[in-house]
Amino acid sequence: MADIYVDEVEDWVYGQARIIDGLSVYSFARLDPLYPASPQTLFLSPLTDEHRVIMIRRCVKILLHELGHLFGLKHCIYYICLMNGANNETEMDRQPLYLCPICLRKLYSTFHFNVCDVYEKFANICEKYRLEEEHKWYWKRLDCIQNPNK
Repeated sequence: MADIYVDEVEDWVYGQARIIDGLSVYSFARLDPLYPASPQTLFLSPLTDEHRVIMIRRCVKILLHELGHLFGLKHCIYYICLMNGANNETEMDRQPLYLCPICLRKLYSTFHFNVCDVYEKFANICEKYRLEEEHKWYWKRLDCIQNPNK
C-alpha cells in the first residue's frame, strides 16, 4: 500500500475525487492501526478481530466519502457527518458511517432513493462486518422513520 498525493506541494490524502471525470482514488496505506510500522511488521503481525473491525470501518468510510463526492457532495460543515473532511486518523475516526440530515437530503433530492431500503442494506452490511455501533444506529433510525409516533 502507498500514500497518494494531489500534487507535489500538498501532503498525502486519504482519497481524492474528480467529479467532472467521474473518478476517485483512495489509499488504505494509513488506515492500519499499526501504521507507521514497517511492511514486514504489518505482514507478520496477527490480525485481531478488533484490528479487522477498525480497518473495515476506515476503509468503508473512505470509499463512501469519495463516492459522496462523485455524487456531488462537498465536505460537510454543518454536523458530524461522513462528508466531513479528515486530515488525520483522529478526525477520520470521529466521522460517523452515515450522512447528516443535510447531506442525506442533498443526495435524496438528486436520486430520490428509498431511505428505508438504503438504511436496511447498510444495517445488514454493518452487521455482517461486525460494525456494531453503526448497525445499531441504522436500525434505530429505521425504527424512527417507520414508527414516527413512538
